[in-house]
Amino acid sequence: MEHAEPPLLRLYTTTRCGYCVLLKRYLDYRSIPYDEVDIDHDHAAAARLERWTGGYRIVPTAVIGDRVLVNPKGSEVEGALREAGTLPAEQVPG
Repeated sequence: MEHAEPPLLRLYTTTRCGYCVLLKRYLDYRSIPYDEVDIDHDHAAAARLERWTGGYRIVPTAVIGDRVLVNPKGSEVEGALREAGTLPAEQVPG
């Protein structure tokens, strides 16, 4: 039996989005790794984002496995990662 890798956290952002900056600061402070996609430079990613959000480019949007969180708070992303088994039950900022 193979052990599945935990889902990767992917953030869809833009450089001009203040909420994106805040979410990334939260994740960085909590030492939570993420992969960032700037939809201003990745048009295929922007199209995916529009499908997920009903035609809008709402950022930040976080994707964890098959789960899409539109404009989430840092604690919501952290909770979703815990539910997905990516983070331990308790993680203390380092």
